[in-house]
Amino acid sequence: MKKLIFIFLVFLNSCSLFQSDIESVTDFLPRDTDLPGWMRTSFPEEFSASAISKYKQEYRYIGARRVSICYYNSLHNQEDKVLVEVIKFDSILKSYGFFSKLASAFYFKPSTRVELYEKDFAIALRGDIVIFAQPLSNSGNFAEILKKLVDVSLSYIGEFYNQESLPGSISILDNEYKSSLIYTDGQNPAIQLDRVFMKTWKHKDITIDVFFSERQNNDEVMLIFNKLLQNGYTLAETQNPKVAFVKPKQRGYNFIAVRDKWIYGCIDAPSISYANEILEILKSRISLYERPR
Repeated sequence: MKKLIFIFLVFLNSCSLFQSDIESVTDFLPRDTDLPGWMRTSFPEEFSASAISKYKQEYRYIGARRVSICYYNSLHNQEDKVLVEVIKFDSILKSYGFFSKLASAFYFKPSTRVELYEKDFAIALRGDIVIFAQPLSNSGNFAEILKKLVDVSLSYIGEFYNQESLPGSISILDNEYKSSLIYTDGQNPAIQLDRVFMKTWKHKDITIDVFFSERQNNDEVMLIFNKLLQNGYTLAETQNPKVAFVKPKQRGYNFIAVRDKWIYGCIDAPSISYANEILEILKSRISLYERPR
């Protein structure tokens, strides 16, 4: 009996260790043996909970659950130093939002499996995990080593990540114009709205930022809409959907519309008529995702 209890306790302890290993992301960092000509200059560090803000204050509010970092130096030039971060997020939307902000100057398809390699940074997204590598000096060309570091991390991650898909409603913003689809979990100051998808469109040879946000219900939508009216937006002469706009100084019109559980609109439209065209396009696409009545 005692032997059985001992085996059971060992089994529980093994399960606990396994769960801890899965929860940690430190093992996804490259080792010295992975990088000919480069080596770690420190032990990896891992941060979670409130400790994340001690590493980087801005990471505290982006939904990062765990952050592991390590520094690497070239054996040929001690000035060549690179930092790698592996970040595990609360959800795929938050990891996608972080990736899309860092990669916003480049075109990429909306996906939870995507990589971007540049001469001054490399970044990859796998579900709820982001790998980010950047040089800490200006002494050379880092493109090759940055790609190598990220690729090694990807090989360690394998399939150990949240494999949910992005919401299908992101197709609302499909457009032939090659700009990235951005997701912002925090508030976008231009439209005073959080949890929003945004993309640049080209419509009638004019580029314009369009956006939408899907909320829990119409009550939440109207609460946000009425707050915007109190904060400077003007109600347009329309009833369905409800539309409001604001005209910042020396810029075009910012329009926002609400319908059912959706908030959508455009930023810096050159005219009211042009904005109305954009709103009509968005409304027709959103109608495909509205709840059955």
